[in-house]
Amino acid sequence: MTKLIILNAFYWLFALAPGIPFMLLYRGYRKVLLRKRTALIGVLSQKGVFASYQARFGQAEDECQKTVDELFSLYYGPTAYILPISMNLVVVTIGVAIGMIRTGVHLVLPGDIAILAARAPITLGLGFAGAYLLSLYDTLRRCRASDLSAYSLHFTWVHMVLASILAPLVCQAFTPAVAAPVAFGLGLFPIKDTVDFVRNAAKKKLEISIASVADTDIPLTLVEGMNKNVIDRLEEEGITSTVELAYYDPVKLLLKTNFQWAWVIDVMDQAILVNYVGEKIVDLRAAGIRGAIEMSIAGEPEMNQQVTDVVSFVATRLKETKEEARNLGLSLYEDGQVDLIWQLFKPYETPGRHAKPANILGQVAA
Repeated sequence: MTKLIILNAFYWLFALAPGIPFMLLYRGYRKVLLRKRTALIGVLSQKGVFASYQARFGQAEDECQKTVDELFSLYYGPTAYILPISMNLVVVTIGVAIGMIRTGVHLVLPGDIAILAARAPITLGLGFAGAYLLSLYDTLRRCRASDLSAYSLHFTWVHMVLASILAPLVCQAFTPAVAAPVAFGLGLFPIKDTVDFVRNAAKKKLEISIASVADTDIPLTLVEGMNKNVIDRLEEEGITSTVELAYYDPVKLLLKTNFQWAWVIDVMDQAILVNYVGEKIVDLRAAGIRGAIEMSIAGEPEMNQQVTDVVSFVATRLKETKEEARNLGLSLYEDGQVDLIWQLFKPYETPGRHAKPANILGQVAA
């Protein structure tokens, strides 16, 4: 009896072992998170930066250190990772245990669960195996890229469950010789592709026709620096248009992703201007006006010769009147998000908010 208990304990430890890497990877990733936290405190501690951020996204009584600590704890605190890591351990252990029972290993399970596990189709195990390997690879990749969030770990166990369910269903359409590699390959599909595949197949089979809604949002592709991987990552954070990107909290975007600070500020600066001018951004970009900071020069309160030249230049490029160009500049100049972006962007203190860009634009306009 004692020997049987020890043997089963060993089997369960063996089933648990493949889930341990998720725990160890997170433990090593904590060092990366602490460095990110230190870097963020350094950015917000610069003169004028936290005041602008507080005015836009904070509260009057907030302090820099307290704000960073609260955001860091919300997204990267140990408690945020307990549930996804635990779920991965449970799902991986169950998946491996089913595979072991399926191959004849005797694991002590209550009731008829062992009988059901023994009858599980081989495609279920293969789908799970493919999803496990992809999840482990994705976790390693995110650790290397400093982009391992708690929700990304949630997606790993969801992917393994989904692949285990879908593989036996999909493989019914194939012969046994083909079903095995198809089941394993299905597990290797990213979860987004798997969900899209199932949804499209269901629509086709059920002949469901869904009326399309006109998409009025400006696409992210108008912003320089966007590619498929970047757009997919932004979609994970709920950012699917330039409007959402422009007015997102830049500190939260930095914390929740692995994007560099200068890149975050640059694309948000571009997105704000794109929201106003749309595809005409290409005409302005060719002349050196890439974002809202440069464009807000046209809204400087003091109408000196430099500002007048910029207004005339922008009006010509956009094929609008000078009054319209001036109004656009005023809107951006008074925009709190633009002010925050500028405070985060400038590398050192300058006499006026737009002093450095204004000098550059004055040369272009002349």
